[in-house]
Amino acid sequence: MIEKQFDITGDTFVLMEHAMDKLNDIDTRLSKTEALLNDTVSVVSVLREELARKEILRIFQDWIGTFLNKLNTKFKKLGGNWDGVNKAFKDNYYKKIDVSQYECVVKLNEILKEINMNFEDLVLLMEMKEDSNVVFHRRWQKRAEAREKLNHPFPNDLEKF
Repeated sequence: MIEKQFDITGDTFVLMEHAMDKLNDIDTRLSKTEALLNDTVSVVSVLREELARKEILRIFQDWIGTFLNKLNTKFKKLGGNWDGVNKAFKDNYYKKIDVSQYECVVKLNEILKEINMNFEDLVLLMEMKEDSNVVFHRRWQKRAEAREKLNHPFPNDLEKF
């Protein structure tokens, strides 16, 4: 009888060890699954932010273009030279030159003042439009990136160009 109890007790311990091993395996798998789930949640969060950013850029891209066209038309009607404004944008954005005293910027600021804006606000709109172009035309580069690449030598097979 005692031998049978030892057999039962021994079998019980073997079963308990087996159950504990299985529980440890499950715990390990759950930990890995939790880590994967946390990573997935992080990726989804980033994707949501990117989607929201794209939606904002999509909405405003056309409105910025329309606004700039109307501003250009009004500026020209008042004798302004939009080419000068474009040069001022480039000087300000790429060369970091203070363009506040450029004649065209002074004129433009007079128009923008009517709608509680100034040249700096317009620069921000232009940056948003450029970012939008980069997002929706993925292979496009920002001008600064393109200029930087032009400073590097062309590959040998393109040197003739």
